Amino acid sequence: MKKDSELDWAALERSWHSQSEVAPVPDALLRRVRRQERRLWLGAAGDWLAAAVMGAFAVYLIAYRFSAANLFWALVFLALVGWALVFSVNNRRDTWLPASESARAYLDLALLRVQRRRRALKFMWILFAAELGIFALWELLALSGWLPWFFFSLSVRAFSILGVVLAIMVVWSWLVSLRIGREFRELERLRGEIENSV
Repeated sequence: MKKDSELDWAALERSWHSQSEVAPVPDALLRRVRRQERRLWLGAAGDWLAAAVMGAFAVYLIAYRFSAANLFWALVFLALVGWALVFSVNNRRDTWLPASESARAYLDLALLRVQRRRRALKFMWILFAAELGIFALWELLALSGWLPWFFFSLSVRAFSILGVVLAIMVVWSWLVSLRIGREFRELERLRGEIENSV
């Protein structure tokens, strides 16, 4: 038994000595990953802060302005906030640290973070569509007389606000998409440099 463990240890030691040296991580890649990490922390803190504020607003609606409609909207609001938080946590999974201290691991981490930002952008539009679907369903039920009007009582103002929000989201999405594309191309260029240097 002792002899077997000594042989295993000797094999492990030979394997360790035969490993080639890991190439250092390029400074440009390291700076990029650190910048992404700061954005990741700020984004996570912002998500939780926004969820706390929205949750407090929903509780306020239920506690101080109680009505069946406010209860419904508060619960819908909490469900949407919960869905967004679950997505946010899952989207950031495995994006905090590189798998190892190698240039390839840092590059893979940076690319994964860019892909996850693209996925978050798509989720934003899915969440917006779900919200619009809920409002449209409410209005259809109001049209049949089952529920009080929510939008059409404020139609010009409500649709103006909706149009402004939609315009802001379109411009913001376009700018973020451009930035994601540019970042992806730069990381692919860095990948070529790293693979050529190895």
